[in-house]
Amino acid sequence: MRLFSGSKAGNPHNASGVWSWPPWQRPTSRCSGTEGGRQETLQKYATVLNALTEWASRRGIRRPMAFGDTEFWAFHQTMVDRGLAPKTRYGDLTVVKQLFKWAARTRRIPYNPLADATLESPPATLQPCFSPNQVGALLESADQLERPVFALMAYAGLRFGEVRDLRWADLLTDKGRYGFLTVRRGGSRGTTKSKRIRVIPIHPALRIMLDMLPRVSDRVVAAGPSRRNPTGGGPINERHLLGLLKRLCARCGLPNPNQYKLHTFRHTFASMCARNNVSYKYALEWMGHTSSEILDIYYTMYDDTAQEAIETLEYPARATAPPMLDAWRKALSRGLVHDN
Repeated sequence: MRLFSGSKAGNPHNASGVWSWPPWQRPTSRCSGTEGGRQETLQKYATVLNALTEWASRRGIRRPMAFGDTEFWAFHQTMVDRGLAPKTRYGDLTVVKQLFKWAARTRRIPYNPLADATLESPPATLQPCFSPNQVGALLESADQLERPVFALMAYAGLRFGEVRDLRWADLLTDKGRYGFLTVRRGGSRGTTKSKRIRVIPIHPALRIMLDMLPRVSDRVVAAGPSRRNPTGGGPINERHLLGLLKRLCARCGLPNPNQYKLHTFRHTFASMCARNNVSYKYALEWMGHTSSEILDIYYTMYDDTAQEAIETLEYPARATAPPMLDAWRKALSRGLVHDN
């Protein structure tokens, strides 16, 4: 089954559209030679739309105009039943809404039956986060391919796509004390996710690693030789790197190693900025945000002023909190409990 290809809605032979692939959702062989981010985006769209067409087929929905609000939310319920996270459901349903919007705009269908379906962005939630000691252990145990990738994420907060698409020309090593990274690309359309270029000072430890890297291509980090590319130098693969990270976490003895993702390094970078009282303005700029709920959470968690402020709240003297607090502080000083 396919989604929305063929003639336009103005053609009486196809007045309500047919389920078929739209031009931008062909198999990704059309994308050879493009940046990895574009291919990965198309693959994600293919996965979502395949699930949609299979769901519609099982329910006998043969025309897209028969897929309205009721069907949209019934499709969403299947995602809930499969245990998909709110953020994943939001992203997949957004793809579905974009598809119908595109089909109506290009007159594959007479109008958009999902125009009134409203999605609420899921709230930010804390994700697994490496401790400083864990990052140190991971970088020490990583191999020559893994170490620079993970270091760029841990020391500069880069997303995977931004690491993959970073070029040597983007490193301004003759500026400032240790140089700067210029983040220009990494999203699906040849730009960053936010569509804005940002500049990040290079950490001295990261500068040492960068200086040691061989320049096998114009990419700062590049894939090794493979059957498709015998000489190497191509873009690194996200799925491959994720597998390497999980195995590395297991070797380093991290609890539940499968919970960690490449994006965990970015969360760790955010938490480290908060832990070390880095200006909130700088942290936002380095991470490429104009605002960030998750960064707000970390800055609240590690805000000593906020902790001192809440400790000023007092209740009548007969309350048990002050003695308990004193006892906890004594235990902390003796190493009997740990302040994480």
